[in-house]
Amino acid sequence: MNGGASRQSRMFNKKILVLTMRSSMAFGINTVEPLKEIFSNWVVYNYTDKYEELRGELMNRDLLKLFDREKPELILYLAAGEEVYKSTIMKMNTAGSLTLGWFFDDGINFDIYSKWWTDVLSYYVTHDRGSYIKCKNYKIDAILIPIFTNPRYYHPYPCSKKYDISFVGEAYRHRKIFFQTLANVGLLVNKYGKGWKKGWLSIGDVVKVYNETKININLSRAYVPDYMPGSKDIVKQIKGKLIEIAMCGGFILTDDAPYLKDYFEPGKEVVCFNDLEDAKRKIEYYLSHEQEREEIAQAGYEKARRYYSSDIVLPALFKEFEELESQKSKNIKRLSWSTESYTEKLGRQRRVVSEHLKWGLFFLQRSRFFAAIGELIQAFLQSPFFVLRRICQWPWRAIERSFKKL
Repeated sequence: MNGGASRQSRMFNKKILVLTMRSSMAFGINTVEPLKEIFSNWVVYNYTDKYEELRGELMNRDLLKLFDREKPELILYLAAGEEVYKSTIMKMNTAGSLTLGWFFDDGINFDIYSKWWTDVLSYYVTHDRGSYIKCKNYKIDAILIPIFTNPRYYHPYPCSKKYDISFVGEAYRHRKIFFQTLANVGLLVNKYGKGWKKGWLSIGDVVKVYNETKININLSRAYVPDYMPGSKDIVKQIKGKLIEIAMCGGFILTDDAPYLKDYFEPGKEVVCFNDLEDAKRKIEYYLSHEQEREEIAQAGYEKARRYYSSDIVLPALFKEFEELESQKSKNIKRLSWSTESYTEKLGRQRRVVSEHLKWGLFFLQRSRFFAAIGELIQAFLQSPFFVLRRICQWPWRAIERSFKKL
């Protein structure tokens, strides 16, 4: 899909190729749509949709054909998987385009995924301050941006508060324990998302829940797959949900996370809890103190609208990129990352294998047997033992889920 320069509000004249994906993170509305408003010429390539159609080698060839045809000056790669090859990005760089790789969940993924892309990218973009600092220390051109959302979708509207407490997100084990403990003391939470009885919501319905809830709960603990090194460690990070709730004018009760204070002032724009007992106490308090609750929600909304709107963050990102590009010295050489540790190597390998197994299962469920076998072979070539371990886990997990439904 290609767009032309028809609106004076568009700020950047370069042609941009956006490599996006099919995801629950709503890249389409939060990133791709706003980019079309600020760039005079854009092309969007959904690499997960194309991978489903063509698979690895053919998809990357297809992407390079599009690149040769469109000749974009900028590539924005929304990076979260293994579908796009590093060699493909390298060819785009070699052809003279500037590549920005935008990474997510770097509090978990930096050492096993994100940092190993930096040698083929012109710029590394992240929301994680710790990863940004690591890159700057190695003289890698990095840009730190806040998490943001699109105010044309996430916004407040006049309504009554139908729900006391709500949560939107997947039903990971630690979350189930948290909410069951609250339920045991009489605090029932409306829960939406994969794994909960009420299931997924559309974006429109999510916005309704945020608006119509007195207390929206955010849990900062990141999901680390059990097959990854360090999976038993508790890792916390800033969640996009914080910004979405605040942009809807919702009241937020959250546990603390690294750099949370960079986003909101606790006690004035959000409320933080330390443990379950503290969460229970604060839920009961703010349910009975409406005016104070509404004042905090309003302050959070004003902060989000001022600083975390796609209308603010995306133009700032590309302005910073242009400034860095104009100041760039060709004499400064990047430092190389130190030798990959065993833990990083193992985590990287397991991540790649898991991506192939994910696609293999996807194709198998759609009776695309040759594609499924191809993905299984790719995974097996990486780590035969880990593939067998993962495959053996699947039936046991299916049995476990069946018993839980009884």
